[in-house]
Amino acid sequence: MIPLYRRAFVPGLAGLFLTVLSGSVAGQGSLVEGRMAVDLPMPSGPVRVTMDYWVLPDSLTQEMGATLLFTGAARIDSVLASLDGNVAPFQLEEIRPGYWTGPVPVRMGGAVGSPGDTAHVRISYVVMGAWEGGGRVVVPVVASGWVPSHPHPRTFVGTVDVPPGLSVMESFPTSVVTRPKGAEGGVYQVSLQGVPAMLSLRVVEGDAPVLTLERLLDVFVVLFLLVMGAAGVRFLKRQER
Repeated sequence: MIPLYRRAFVPGLAGLFLTVLSGSVAGQGSLVEGRMAVDLPMPSGPVRVTMDYWVLPDSLTQEMGATLLFTGAARIDSVLASLDGNVAPFQLEEIRPGYWTGPVPVRMGGAVGSPGDTAHVRISYVVMGAWEGGGRVVVPVVASGWVPSHPHPRTFVGTVDVPPGLSVMESFPTSVVTRPKGAEGGVYQVSLQGVPAMLSLRVVEGDAPVLTLERLLDVFVVLFLLVMGAAGVRFLKRQER
């Protein structure tokens, strides 16, 4: 889960991140919703990712910009794209170190389509080198360059299929919706109002520890707010006398 001391600014941070990344490639159109499916293997294995975007182009738009941000040693391979179930051409180009971009079709064959038609774009790929030290997994996201038309808490939903024997302690910058119990494996689901540039997970073998630094900081923040609230009430009572 996202630590309490970071939750207040995570949506703003994610929004700023997306604005910076998509500003140069955004075309005419909007994102309706995005879905991400991650097949998490045992440590050091390749991570398989599928991105599904439902987008709403205008009547003339033929392509949507997509971006990719690399950190550390992570790289992607076996990239495939499709539009409404049909294989679509898609290639990313590095425009500066660690930052890639490319157009993905939202219409093919010169068809203009009708205003209001929603296109389904799917991009699948394999992430090599996603596992970092300390159980951290960083999954780069091939992100839509179009921003949500009506953002809500589940505009972006990601599912991480966790194998038995592993536990996800935390994720960033998404909010946890559901999680497996202990180290039994299963689906770990997260959500966000926009598409993040990457998904960072902290994974441990076996059950996750009850006390972590983030949870201790959560407790500290709650206690601090309670103390400040009590002090504020006492101050107001003194002012009324």
